[in-house]
Amino acid sequence: MSDHQMQICHFCQRTIKVAYYCEDCGTSCCSDCLNEEKIETLTCQDCNSQKIDTSKGKKPICEDCGSPNITQLNQILKSCPRCHSHQILNIYEKKEELEKNFLNLIKNARILIEPFKNVANSLIVFRQKVENARAPPIRCHHYPNMESELYSLVKLFIYAKDNLLEKINILFHHLSLNKEYFFDIYNQPNSNVRIIEGIFENLNRTSISIKDFLETNSETIKKGLIPIQNNLQFIKKISNLFEMYKKYLNLAEKEKPVYAIHAKLANGLNSQDKYRKNKGILFITNFDLSFIHLYGKFKKKQKNIFKAPVEDLTKLKIKGRIFKKLYIEFPYGRYEFTLPPNSLNKVLDYIIIARNFDETVVFDEEIAKKLYEIEIDISEVLNFIEEAINSFFSIRCQYTNIKPSKQNLQEYTNNNSNLQGTYPPAGNLATKQSYSNPAYSQTNPRFDPNSGFQNYPTHQNIYNTPPFYQPNYARINGRSQHIQTPQDLRYYGNDIRNLLPPNYNENEFFLQNFNNPNRI
Repeated sequence: MSDHQMQICHFCQRTIKVAYYCEDCGTSCCSDCLNEEKIETLTCQDCNSQKIDTSKGKKPICEDCGSPNITQLNQILKSCPRCHSHQILNIYEKKEELEKNFLNLIKNARILIEPFKNVANSLIVFRQKVENARAPPIRCHHYPNMESELYSLVKLFIYAKDNLLEKINILFHHLSLNKEYFFDIYNQPNSNVRIIEGIFENLNRTSISIKDFLETNSETIKKGLIPIQNNLQFIKKISNLFEMYKKYLNLAEKEKPVYAIHAKLANGLNSQDKYRKNKGILFITNFDLSFIHLYGKFKKKQKNIFKAPVEDLTKLKIKGRIFKKLYIEFPYGRYEFTLPPNSLNKVLDYIIIARNFDETVVFDEEIAKKLYEIEIDISEVLNFIEEAINSFFSIRCQYTNIKPSKQNLQEYTNNNSNLQGTYPPAGNLATKQSYSNPAYSQTNPRFDPNSGFQNYPTHQNIYNTPPFYQPNYARINGRSQHIQTPQDLRYYGNDIRNLLPPNYNENEFFLQNFNNPNRI
């Protein structure tokens, strides 16, 4: 048994194999110090559930299936000598769990920034939508502050990205400082498991703090995008109507859409024609008011009824008490429109805005230019995380490769340099004698097996093999193989570990089973 497994048990004060761990209080102890307690449990015979209602004055009933077929089982369970908990684990299983959790903590750095990556994609999409809304031929300049609001969100994203890179760097730095405890955990003293678990909890808290930081900033950016999304939907609705009928509208170069709505021309009169009850669309721009009449069986035919400059308006009001209508009057004609419910005041306001649209709606071209030129990119953080993960797993593979060499060196030391098992057998007895050397004798007090026999003055490497323990070499299945450098290791697994014996003898430990009454 190796020396690092022999430790002083704090309960019996003996130097013995401390091989059990309590998950509740973190105590380590030997097998002799574990307590045995008889536990009585009620179990449903129909569904094997242990959720039993034992209210006073009532027959026990299963809470899951309602069956009264309840049986009582007696179990003898091992318990912690300090807190009497039954959560007792083989300490080597706990080491394996800590090693696995540490590797998962490294790999989960990818998942950690996934929400932030989605935010970056959303900002790019919204910036493109805003740019398309301002682009010709239909230039919608509604909500002139939309660029500045989106620019502020992008600046918040860049601030969060810079802080994220710093926090991720600190996390991986701490992971690197403590990697020895987890990558070489089976050689750590068993009494240190509680300390190693505390180190992992601190690292996990750092990871959780990064997650909270990202969630807070991502949520802030998402909430800021909601009003921009509503504005873009309004602009898209208007743009689609203007795009469909642009051949009838003949928009000027600097003409900007203001509003468009389905309406019915109730009464209309100009110097030439009279119109009545014609359905269509009323278009409002910063230059003109236009009405396109839709007719035919499927309303696929269009006709431009009138187009008049908004500057020529002489009267604009809402008429009627019960059936309200929008009344528009020009020097050369007057029109009455029936509009959808609750739309009269809105259309009236947009017509008023259209008369001085260029003065009230000022588009900030400078902030728009900054928005379109600023870089929204998270690849720097992603590349840093990928390189860090690859580096850690390369080091982990290196630990796996070196481990067989250390085990064979330990066997070599314990067997006092039994070279007959190390090298291939000689052909005959005479050959053995011809290569014999007094320096290899086990009784020679001057021979130090720990120093390496290849350094001994009379040693002859007759098989031309590399030294038994040499840097960057490992013995695997009796053959010496070169260990790859971390830069060349780009895989996350290693077949060598599958060839190794288990880290502990499973037959020496009990299995704590609450459902099996016949255990131990």
